[in-house]
Amino acid sequence: MNTQSIRVLIDKFFAGETTLAEERRLYAYFSRTDLPAEFAPLRALFTDLGTVGSPFAGTSKFRVWRKVVAVAASVVLICGVGYTAVRSYQSRQLARQYAGSYIIMDGVRQTDLRAIRTEIEQTLSLADAIECDLSPQGLGLQIENEVLQQISDLEERQRIESLLK
Repeated sequence: MNTQSIRVLIDKFFAGETTLAEERRLYAYFSRTDLPAEFAPLRALFTDLGTVGSPFAGTSKFRVWRKVVAVAASVVLICGVGYTAVRSYQSRQLARQYAGSYIIMDGVRQTDLRAIRTEIEQTLSLADAIECDLSPQGLGLQIENEVLQQISDLEERQRIESLLK
């Protein structure tokens, strides 16, 4: 490159009108050892600007790492959107099922539908357990087990257990 074309590129550079290719030519020119004296004051500027780019931008490891990060971010975004959609759907289902419901817990009116649902499920589970214990079959099994435990003869106990089954 002749000095006249370099001057034109320098003027374009300071006017903000250069392309990336022209800037690369300037950076390459100023990295030479046989630089004319008139351009010596600009050498530091252009050599520094030539090294400003990412040191990893051309490496394959950097490109692979960027792709891995992009995929991970996409997965996190999709999971977040999915989680939000599921929570929204569950909230709508709760509102349909328990709309207007409330419970009194420890003297405080509770209107949070998730807390109400949890309490209702726990209460129903406890009621099922009590019903099973108090049902005729449940009481009968409990009495049978108590009677069998009182039989000290192991063979006799096993014979009676086999008859009960």
